[in-house]
Amino acid sequence: MGYTKTRVQEWTEVAGMDGEKIFAVGGSVGNRVIGTGTGGTVYLDGPTVPAGTLWVICSLLALDATSAITLVQVGILRGGSHLTVGHTPRPAASQPAVNTTHVVLFPGDAPEGVLWGTVAGDSLYLIYTGYSMVMP
Repeated sequence: MGYTKTRVQEWTEVAGMDGEKIFAVGGSVGNRVIGTGTGGTVYLDGPTVPAGTLWVICSLLALDATSAITLVQVGILRGGSHLTVGHTPRPAASQPAVNTTHVVLFPGDAPEGVLWGTVAGDSLYLIYTGYSMVMP
């Protein structure tokens, strides 16, 4: 049994028991952040979540496409601190750290990849997809 388009549209807004709107789905979120290795640790940050919005990130990955490095972490930049949700120790070239659980980012948060032990000139990537929810 599948869902019809009408059924999907019914779930674009969620209301409480009193009928007051809790949130609405705002659209898709996704980006690719490209960086360059420095010979050390590199932080790749996506844009911050705007006020009045939540982002639900469904897939988050970071990788060094050129060289094997010490460690790759993916997570959230929140209040100046990195909160790790996935990591890969001693990855080969192009082996990513991946998180495919749903991660909620609040206003002011940003998706972040941290790559340890990069080589100068390496091609680095942070890629994420998800959707936004608009709060009333």
